[in-house]
Amino acid sequence: MLSTYKKLRDRHDIVIVEGIGGLLVPITKHYFVSDLVKDLDVPLIVVAANRLGVLNHTLLTVKAARMSGLDLTGVILNDTDPLPEDVSTQSNYSELKSVLDIPLLGHFPYVERPGKDALGRIAAGYLDLQYLSSSLFGKH
Repeated sequence: MLSTYKKLRDRHDIVIVEGIGGLLVPITKHYFVSDLVKDLDVPLIVVAANRLGVLNHTLLTVKAARMSGLDLTGVILNDTDPLPEDVSTQSNYSELKSVLDIPLLGHFPYVERPGKDALGRIAAGYLDLQYLSSSLFGKH
């Protein structure tokens, strides 16, 4: 994985690496996603599903990232349900904003089958792209 990433990085201006379920997911018995992120030397953006438990999950993930020495850029809250019945989804963003000591980069809405052009427009409306651009591209 590391050599493939390095080849891609050498050929492209931007390479986005998507995680696989969380920082503590084991890739092998003694090598975790957090180890891979560290070895890749990439900044980390936590994308948190907007549902009950997201406060605990996000704070635990941020803590694990710090304990692993990762370059933590911020958090994006992501709606995963078009019509959530869970009332916590209405307050999770403001609650995260009040407890996080890293940037909350935005609240991405649920979008059913977006085209690639639509995703860019949606991201521009809901995410802090200026901060993301300066933090990510200023470092790597």
